[in-house]
Amino acid sequence: MVTRAKTAVQGGAWRILVVAIDACGDSMNTVPYVARVAALAGIDLRIVLPTAGRAVQDSHRSLDGRIATPTFVLLDEAGNERGCIVEQPRPLREWAAPERSKVSLDSVHAGIRAFYARDKGESIALETVEMLEAAKAGKTHCDRGTAR
Repeated sequence: MVTRAKTAVQGGAWRILVVAIDACGDSMNTVPYVARVAALAGIDLRIVLPTAGRAVQDSHRSLDGRIATPTFVLLDEAGNERGCIVEQPRPLREWAAPERSKVSLDSVHAGIRAFYARDKGESIALETVEMLEAAKAGKTHCDRGTAR
């Protein structure tokens, strides 16, 4: 995956802006993996608190309309947005969105914790690389999930 990330960033000066807070479970379980991919690929990554990143969160809401942390935004060398990841890795977003209306919030959170324990950062790292590859191909990858 590191080779894919390095190949995707060749010829560009990419940056990742992350709006996160250390008290957020999703932030704790994703930001370190995205930061590791960024570091290995030579991408500048900056983390800001929601107070400074509110405009980014407002324009990148979750599938169900919530302001969420973490919010990752990929920027090109001119500062143009080229991708985003909102709150959780794709498989977790796809599972959690419909579950929120079916079961208790405690059950949803238990499922989220179980996902992160099994996944060990694989899904968010892969989605980060896919976002970089899409940007290199001239596409903007900003997936918030799919309504069901």
